Amino acid sequence: MEQINRQTDNRIHWVDILRGIGILLMVYGHINYEPSVYTWIYSFHMAIFFFAAGVVYKKRPVYTDFLHRIRTILLPYYVVGILTLLYWQFAERLYKPSDVSFLDALKGLMLGRQDELVFNIPLWFLPCFFITLVLYNLLRNIPKHRRIVAFLVCLTVSVLFATKSLPPLVFGLDRVPKYIFFVALGELFAAHTPSGRFVRPTAGVLTALLGIESVILSQKLPYADTPSMWFVVATIGCGFAVALSLLISKNRILEYLGRISLIILCFHGTIYRALVYLISHISGKEMLWLRTNPIIILILTAASVLICAGGKYLYDLAKTKIFARKKVSL
Repeated sequence: MEQINRQTDNRIHWVDILRGIGILLMVYGHINYEPSVYTWIYSFHMAIFFFAAGVVYKKRPVYTDFLHRIRTILLPYYVVGILTLLYWQFAERLYKPSDVSFLDALKGLMLGRQDELVFNIPLWFLPCFFITLVLYNLLRNIPKHRRIVAFLVCLTVSVLFATKSLPPLVFGLDRVPKYIFFVALGELFAAHTPSGRFVRPTAGVLTALLGIESVILSQKLPYADTPSMWFVVATIGCGFAVALSLLISKNRILEYLGRISLIILCFHGTIYRALVYLISHISGKEMLWLRTNPIIILILTAASVLICAGGKYLYDLAKTKIFARKKVSL
């Protein structure tokens, strides 16, 4: 089936859908406090984004790639981090007190330490993502390190990680060994992306099988405490999301959410916490009750995503008008 691999404006439909699925799972998982759902989503949802990055990976000279990653990952990380830190300090702490000081939170932002990113915890992903992609590109630039060699090296690193957890490190360095495998897996998969009329039926079968297996294993295996267990569950869960994306193949809403997934990742935490507090204050319901009610969680997820999308639309509209005015003045 040609549409599986067709690209529009250099974008791959199913990869954007994969990111869209991943970001919806992320938002829902962050809002949700129901243990079984939380356990399933957290078993694989972050691996999706590393896999997607591997699918669209393009080898660059080390220095060129380093500058590119700074511009596209680190710069947004610090800009959004400072903005949300200031909001947290001067607004959110008024209704949600925290034991973490402003200076400790600022230090956590500068060093990319998740434990101190209390003002916007999902931001931990960006410095870890930065280091992972820079290291992977460095690996791919080593002479004779072709795609399959890079995959085997990353697999070995991940297997070694699976034998022992690392202590928390700056910039998410402790998580790089387990996630770099998914970048390599994504690039290898991209080189052998299936096509033809049997893709969707196969993807449908795999979606059902891997989805069921992912749910069962996430509930039975203690993956949170055992790296080797996480590696197994995350790989199966990521496979489920990939199969589902190939099955869907084209969907404008999911593709758009995939394209703006970075925006949603950066701002959804601040937004949903404000919404939870507002609804709790108006309704008189406890925040814990709101975050264990499936209907409320769905509403909060949709509202958070829509607000992020609306903000992106207004930003693009304003930017277009500014550029138009500059062009006229010239």
